[in-house]
Amino acid sequence: MLIIYLAPFVLLSGLLGLTCLVVPKWRRYVLAVAVAPPAFAVCSIGGVLTIVLTADHFGWSPALTLDKPMDSAGRIAAFLIVYAVLGGAGAATAVLIVNRVQRIISRMWISPA
Repeated sequence: MLIIYLAPFVLLSGLLGLTCLVVPKWRRYVLAVAVAPPAFAVCSIGGVLTIVLTADHFGWSPALTLDKPMDSAGRIAAFLIVYAVLGGAGAATAVLIVNRVQRIISRMWISPA
């Protein structure tokens, strides 16, 4: 099931990575573009599951509990907001990590021995 969910994000990552390789000015963004969509997918679904299960267990938010059907616009909006915010935060964090690692590696190769 997770493979089916992750497949479109991996496909998007590959297409955007190829686009960055074709355009010479965008080549420095290839790693960040390749990492961002899968990181969004993993962080968004993992975060939503964690928050929903925690809220359901402790009874914190009636908008995020599992005992009622998803029939109201407020419940759907709450899930979408949590999904988008956690996915965006995960993707941004992954891109920051990739950029720092890329910077460290480039300094190691450029610096004289």
